[in-house]
Parts: sequence; structure tokens; C-alpha cells
Amino acid sequence: MKALADASGGMLHNITDAQKLKLPSMMQESAVNEVGARNISVDFGTPDVKILNYKGPPVTINAVETVAKIWGRVQIPAGFNGRLLNIQITYSDTIDDKKKTINAPIEVRLAKNDEQFAEGINNNLVSEFTYYQGLEEYYQHLAAGQLKEATKTMNQLSANAEQTRRTDLIEATKRLSDQHEATLRLGGSTESTNRLLKEAASETTKRTRGK
Repeated sequence: MKALADASGGMLHNITDAQKLKLPSMMQESAVNEVGARNISVDFGTPDVKILNYKGPPVTINAVETVAKIWGRVQIPAGFNGRLLNIQITYSDTIDDKKKTINAPIEVRLAKNDEQFAEGINNNLVSEFTYYQGLEEYYQHLAAGQLKEATKTMNQLSANAEQTRRTDLIEATKRLSDQHEATLRLGGSTESTNRLLKEAASETTKRTRGK
């Protein structure tokens, strides 16, 4: 299910109690009310970009209402100065139904000193990306049946959540951590691990895509 959500750019919701499920309201919250663009494709000009929350590159998204966050990273060679990425976004405009293109090149300049280098780092952005990366790693460990490694990752994930200073991420991580501990107390049974895996998959898709 997570693979399908990743491929379509959608959300994955883990339902633990069907009687408490409010499907109409959930669908309404997830629905795109007013589409801003369709058939979006984001190309980075190089296959070296590692995308975290979508398949790709290139990244394809069926429809966007307002903003779509694409998290990724690319290695910058030592001493590099110049154009790092040639990002090209193509989409279908919902107003005139025409295909349009936006070019957004990324330039890198060498810092003159350590102070200028430090000023160029967005620490909030780095903290958030580190958290999402840890969340994905946690899911991968669970999916591979590596509970010991998943436990180590969860401990680091809790610390990463605190660094973001975002209450929603801290609370979500606490809930996931409590469920992880409960799974360990049950001896990592198949049933409890599968429930935890589904919850981790749900959190991964929702958090990294801004829901």
C-alpha cells in the first residue's frame, strides 16, 4: 500500500478502529478542493538527486491544490561554484488546459569564510529533513523485520523530532514510539509488528507530504 501511495503521490491512512472511522470527513480533508495544476513533472537535470518522499527523479504528481513539498538531497563537490541543478517543472494549467514549463536553476556560490557558510544554512530545514529521513529509515527497518535497528532509529528519531521544535512532529513521534515499545513488550509478534508497520507507513506518507 505504501508503494502505491508513493507512486501516486497520495496519502496512506492506517485504520486501527473501523468503528471510530469517520471516512467522509477523512476523504474531505484529503481531497483536492481546487486544483491548481495537473500532470506535474519535476526534472532535476541529473539522476544524482536522491528524492525522499516521492518516486523519482523525475517526480510526477497527478494534481496539486496549492503547494507540493519535494524533499531530496544532492551531493555538492568540494570547491564547486556555479550551476548545480537545472530544475524544470512541466504541468497542465487548469485555467486554459495548456501545458506550461517553469525553469528554476539552482546556483551555488563559494562562501568567503566560515561565518558566511554558516549563515547560508537553513537549520530549520535541515532539522526537518533529518527527521523525515529518519522516519523513512525507521519504516524500512520495520519492513525488513529488523526490530533492533528500528529501535535504535526510533531513539534517534525522538531526538530529531525535538530538534525541529514542531509540536505536531514531537507528538506524532511519541505516539509511534509508544506503539513501538508496546510491540517490543509483546515480543515482536507478527500481528503487532504488522500493525506498527502500517502506522509507520501512514506517518511517513502524511508527514513528508505535509499532511
